[in-house]
Amino acid sequence: MNSGTNLRTPISLQKAGIDALVQALGAVDAMRFIRLFDNGYGDYTKERHAIFDNMTVDDILNDMKQGA
Repeated sequence: MNSGTNLRTPISLQKAGIDALVQALGAVDAMRFIRLFDNGYGDYTKERHAIFDNMTVDDILNDMKQGA
């Protein structure tokens, strides 16, 4: 255990934390746990309207099939 006299670098602390989570939860649940704290960025609602408002469901499905 670190007594606080020798502080870890941010990268070292991040690695130790992730390692501890993976050991305690397993890799998949550790990543799921970390994602709970990520709110992302941007405004999904505005972006969704800008992209899809002028498209039909068929248009979207066709784009998906074509890999667009």
